[in-house]
Amino acid sequence: RLEGVVDRRFKYEQLEFGAYRDEVTKVLGVLDPTLAAERLVREAVRELQATGGAVVDADDVPVATAGTWPVAAVVRMPIGGHGRLRAILIGPRLDGRPHDPRILAQLDDTAALVALALRLGPPVAA
Repeated sequence: RLEGVVDRRFKYEQLEFGAYRDEVTKVLGVLDPTLAAERLVREAVRELQATGGAVVDADDVPVATAGTWPVAAVVRMPIGGHGRLRAILIGPRLDGRPHDPRILAQLDDTAALVALALRLGPPVAA
């Protein structure tokens, strides 16, 4: 609540639905498959310090990429099979070390949440 009050009072000089508009934008960024794929792969590459990554569809065609792509994927993680998004592929780390299993587990959890959000959202054409 406090954050909402501060945002309304100081963040937006003219109200114009600023805070609400930002919230809706964030929700749509998760419910729209393309935006969700772009954000997921961007965050995964950053968090894992990977050379690159991609979210692919059922035919392994990239829907979204980040970093250098294509690269040889060292991690392939299912997203949950909603619509077009099937898996996230991650390249090797920039420093050549193996990916941390704890961070990969967090990515798996996040990918599952993205899949859940997409299932809860409006139906989209495949």
